[in-house]
Amino acid sequence: MKIRILHTSAWFLFFVLLAQAVVPLDRQDYYNLDMEKALWVKKKIFGDNKDYHTVFLGTSHSFGAIDPRIILPQQAREGTALNMSIYFGGRNLYYIFARDLLANHRVKNLVLEICSDKPTHDFHPAYRFYCNTRDVFTSPPVSVQFFALYHKKELTIRIADICAALLKPPVIFLRAKFGSPQTHSITFEKTMGYGNQDHDPNMAEKVSHAFSLDPVRVEKAQDERHFFEPSYADWFSHVRKISELAQGQGTRLYILYLPSRNAPIPPDGFIEELSRHGTFIIPELEKIYRHDLWFDEGHLNSKGAYILSHDLREWFRDR
Repeated sequence: MKIRILHTSAWFLFFVLLAQAVVPLDRQDYYNLDMEKALWVKKKIFGDNKDYHTVFLGTSHSFGAIDPRIILPQQAREGTALNMSIYFGGRNLYYIFARDLLANHRVKNLVLEICSDKPTHDFHPAYRFYCNTRDVFTSPPVSVQFFALYHKKELTIRIADICAALLKPPVIFLRAKFGSPQTHSITFEKTMGYGNQDHDPNMAEKVSHAFSLDPVRVEKAQDERHFFEPSYADWFSHVRKISELAQGQGTRLYILYLPSRNAPIPPDGFIEELSRHGTFIIPELEKIYRHDLWFDEGHLNSKGAYILSHDLREWFRDR
């Protein structure tokens, strides 16, 4: 029985590895997350044949807070200012987006969101829907991978990434042959990728009151890392890779700090490392931490998005 299982497993592994070499896939075939915003991002990277002025990459923090129509109204009307942020955090996924975006378009400004004062969010839970096998095994430095596996308990995510990458060629090929074509709606065409977040009036009042009990605080975080933690250079290796791609294409890279409400300003070492790779932007936190500007503790509402987007205009209007 054991021999039969080993024999079957060996043949299965052989056909999986064979598929890696012989199944014909284009890069866009790897974009197979069936979600409205993800399909829109795919179209903008592979479908539109135009140069882009400014593209925002990030988490749900940016998705509901960055309105290109306010920051760059003319470019938004032309379809060249885009919010390509999607849910959850993970710089490994943003690197793939940036790599494929810059391979298919000239981009004047690329803005990468950092949503925490700690160097976390390296592994995106949707990474498996976009990566190939090489991406899985050449992503972050070993120090980050081991730290995430042991201290962040992300072993299941890494196993899922590896399995998905190995099985992806035959699965995508069969899905393309026999599955229904994926299409995106026109919702994000109207907003250039921005997705506003608002409660109904009664709930909004309750949320605002709850936040008013927690006064605005703008503090500076201390650099209190343990000796066994990866360096900032290792944690932000994907930012460095994005920066290298951007420099090669003549693209200006900006790194936007967009945290949860009342989160502190990152420590000096954190800012210094990111500033090596691009222009580091910290919004006027005392303004956007106001209690009436938040949908929940991590996301601005439409009023907060308007204020933040309006303040960001000065950074990109003439650049």
